[in-house]
Amino acid sequence: MEDLLYLVERRARECPDQVAVRVFSRGEWTDTSWSRLDSLVRMTAAGARALRADAPVLLVLDNTAHAIAVLLGLLRANVDVICVERGNSHLRDSGSVLRRVAVAALIEPDGNGLADTDASADLPFTRHTYADLLSSPPTRTPQSTPNTSSVHQLTSGSTGEPRIVRHTAASIGRGGAIYRDLFGYRPDDRVVLPVPQAHSFGMVGGVVAGLLSAAAVVMLDTFSLTTVHRALADGGTVLLGTPLVYRLLAAAPPPDSRLRLALSSGGPMDPDTADRAERALGVRVAQVYGSTETGIIAYQAPRAEPWPEQAVGLAAPGVTWRVGPAGLVVTTSTMFTGYLKPGGVAPFEATDGYATGDVARIDAGVLYLTGRKDTFVNVGGRKVNPARVGRIVLAHPAVREAHVFALDGASGEQEVHAAVVAPAVKAARLTAHCRERLAPHEVPRLHFVDQLPRSALGKVDLSRLLAELSPAAPDGLPETHEPRK
Repeated sequence: MEDLLYLVERRARECPDQVAVRVFSRGEWTDTSWSRLDSLVRMTAAGARALRADAPVLLVLDNTAHAIAVLLGLLRANVDVICVERGNSHLRDSGSVLRRVAVAALIEPDGNGLADTDASADLPFTRHTYADLLSSPPTRTPQSTPNTSSVHQLTSGSTGEPRIVRHTAASIGRGGAIYRDLFGYRPDDRVVLPVPQAHSFGMVGGVVAGLLSAAAVVMLDTFSLTTVHRALADGGTVLLGTPLVYRLLAAAPPPDSRLRLALSSGGPMDPDTADRAERALGVRVAQVYGSTETGIIAYQAPRAEPWPEQAVGLAAPGVTWRVGPAGLVVTTSTMFTGYLKPGGVAPFEATDGYATGDVARIDAGVLYLTGRKDTFVNVGGRKVNPARVGRIVLAHPAVREAHVFALDGASGEQEVHAAVVAPAVKAARLTAHCRERLAPHEVPRLHFVDQLPRSALGKVDLSRLLAELSPAAPDGLPETHEPRK
């Protein structure tokens, strides 16, 4: 990421008053110039000298200019960073991998990320706020200093408990350059991000690609249809969203905007949503396929006719792929270097490529996904690991058994459900237990049963379970458990 780290400094000299980051918060726009962003980056780099260097820091990223500056400043100071979004439930889960790996410090926007939770009492690391790092006089880091910092991100947990993926900072920068060049980001663009910048799509395709192209990065402190419309009406030209974002935009009156490019990632988009979003926004939504481990794998290039169903597009620059017995296997120029585990880093050797676990076919150079990983619940483009949710539910002392699964809601989006055997607890108490430890989109809708139907092999028989479930209360949460006669 060296080019990006020092591009901020160069832009501060060339166009100090030009807007680098624009944030919509509490009904108002706040602009951060290149000069101000450079100053914040240099303050952070100076303040980072007080941090331990024997382990990465855990950085909670909100969608603000300060968050971008703190991330860039830490990396410029050669500090390894684990990035998580604000409100991430793994911070409150004492069994999470985030709480089991070596961490030098926790850096939060305001120090309230773990407030009022049981998990905050036994933190094995020191806590700091953005302000703590931004209190040092700005200094310049010589560009001749080699940068070896790493960026760590959580996987979706689609094949088990989430893992912490390690990328070099240079790989993150390379990924941003691929987005910039592939989709033609321009200096006069405004790149709108209604997605968390802690995630790979938002960070690489949004923040990094936007800054590398000298565009203005537009951040929304909270997501709503109104705030996205405000950002588009304010001059947004590039939009990054999940399929849920585009489904909401497609259902609303079209905003007045100058949008020229719309990218979608986080799950497949059904053709009907894509068609309605195109009519509402005036541009075709291009799907992007990739993973936290690999970066971008495939993309839907602009073309006159719509892409066929299940087609995720052409190979991104630097990507090679093949389909084998294990599914799609890829190599990319932005491949991760390993997984951070409690015992250290487990290196990844890219010799044989990375097995995505997706069932696919390749026809005339176009990649088609014929089957997705089915071990996670896709809630509006955000992956929820049912095994982890089940572990949280079972942590309640009154729960004997639990099985977590996905069901389609009234809107067509997947929802998290849990069948539980817990005769001595009220639904409200168990729901409160889950809400203290999970993000809102992870909290399951509860169904109380006398026992979980199982197959001869001891596995839960989901078809029998669904047939036996009693109707839920209007809000999906029965008030009390009453064993059915």
